[in-house]
Amino acid sequence: MYALFTHEKSIVILILFAIILLTDLVDGYLARKWKVESDLGARLDIFGDSLLAILSALVLVYLNIISFLYPLIILYKLFEFLLSSKYLKDLPSSKNFLYFDIMGKNAGILSMFVPGILAFVYIFIPIYLILVVNVLLVLITLMAIVSSVSRLYRLFKQLFFL
Repeated sequence: MYALFTHEKSIVILILFAIILLTDLVDGYLARKWKVESDLGARLDIFGDSLLAILSALVLVYLNIISFLYPLIILYKLFEFLLSSKYLKDLPSSKNFLYFDIMGKNAGILSMFVPGILAFVYIFIPIYLILVVNVLLVLITLMAIVSSVSRLYRLFKQLFFL
């Protein structure tokens, strides 16, 4: 990722990033299609996705492209997701050991794409880099807040009112 913003061969890094995301999507698709999903596989997938998002964000912080708060938001959402899923999985609408809310899921997906989006903008339309960084981070932060409020409300409701 560091080479992405500092070397001429940044297109190669962008292609590698795309391959990482594509293999992640294919892995999930094949596991569902072949019915070989498992709790361990789902946990490892979440860990891998989170690791990609956090490490990429840390590189972007190191390069002074984004605020140090962004990786903290990703970490917070990961821990909140794992801890609240322990209680929310028992809700009638949840079929897995993890509880997904649409805003949190979309914020997580977008977080994985941030480095690739920023690399693309940096390579092809660098004049818009600051604007794109700000829009993406505000959008992800708002999605994370809505997700957190929703999850905490449902958790509070389940723990104290059911």
